[in-house]
Order: sequence, then structure tokens, then C-alpha cells
Amino acid sequence: MEAIILADLAWLARLRGEPEEALERAGAALSIYEDLKVPQGQAYARMEAALAQYEKGERAAAVRDAERAREIYASLGDPREREVEEQLTLWREEGHA
Repeated sequence: MEAIILADLAWLARLRGEPEEALERAGAALSIYEDLKVPQGQAYARMEAALAQYEKGERAAAVRDAERAREIYASLGDPREREVEEQLTLWREEGHA
């Protein structure tokens, strides 16, 4: 339960324009999800981290985490794979992926 709260707090921090806090919370959530072996949670936390990294100007790290989130969603047959791919496509069009 703590992991989903941290991941959601990362999302809220991004909305408030606080990518540093978002990245910290997403990293904490990812660590918990990895320990618990919850792939959907790992993908969610990685994507929140990717979006925060992108906002901080850390484009290469953002792309790496988004690609990994997409791979996880794809392996699960999760439709969120498409959303992540759309984000990666936007970043590619901007010349960042």
C-alpha cells in the first residue's frame, strides 16, 4: 500500500511542478515494487520517474525509464503500453528519444 501512495505522491508532485520531489517519491515506490515483485507497480513508478526526469531536463534517463515501463506493460499485455509509446513518440518528435 505504501508503494502506491508514494507513486501517487510522485504524480502529484509533478503536477505541482516539483520534479525533484516527484523523482524521489517515484524512486522510493519503485524500490518497494521491486522488492515485492509487482511489475505493474514497477512500470507505473518508472513512468512517473521518467516524466519527472524529462521535466528536469534529464532526457536520456527519462527515455530509458519510459522504455523499461513500456517493456513491462507489454509483457503484461497492459493497455498502458500504448500510452507510454505515445509519450515516447512525442519525445522522439522533439528529438529527445
